[in-house]
Amino acid sequence: MDLKQFIKKTVKPGEPLTAQGWNDVLDGVDQLYQFIAATRHTLRVTITNAEIDPERVRVSAGRAAGAPVEAVRPIPPSKQHTLSGLEAGAWTVTAELAGYQTATAAVNIADPGESSIEMALAKVGNFMPDLFGATLADARKALADAGVPLVRVLDFTGRDLPPAQSDAQSDSTATRPRCWCNGLRPRRPCRPAAERGW
Repeated sequence: MDLKQFIKKTVKPGEPLTAQGWNDVLDGVDQLYQFIAATRHTLRVTITNAEIDPERVRVSAGRAAGAPVEAVRPIPPSKQHTLSGLEAGAWTVTAELAGYQTATAAVNIADPGESSIEMALAKVGNFMPDLFGATLADARKALADAGVPLVRVLDFTGRDLPPAQSDAQSDSTATRPRCWCNGLRPRRPCRPAAERGW
């Protein structure tokens, strides 16, 4: 789309703005908007992982020259990220989320308009949940939910506890106060066990 020739009209202070002058301004803004819309492309990206909330995923598009374009995250019920204002040329779309490998897709924009792609993220591994202060029963459940195998259990003194030991017995030991000399707070002196009353 070609822009129509713009005729600049000026007025002197105190002169009224005629209806025609105002209409010319509106026509110019409308032509500019249509020109931009006709020369830019909109790309919609769908993350196909069912277990992922798409709002948590960061999607962007970059190319060899120029600043990257950040996608607008989906607004429910939509699940698509929207990349707007992509000019013609080769782009690389990137999807990122903690705990997953960064996914990329090559896209070639040729014409104005809209198009869509789908991307899947591969999980890189299980994250260790925060177990500080948890009972053994709660720690077991958190590890199981995270898919982390429980292979060894130590009490606060460093003694091994059988992972199959009953929760009641293990929890009574595992939830005792920890000795600060175990590396948690090395600046605080450790008192003998007899003074701690354990």
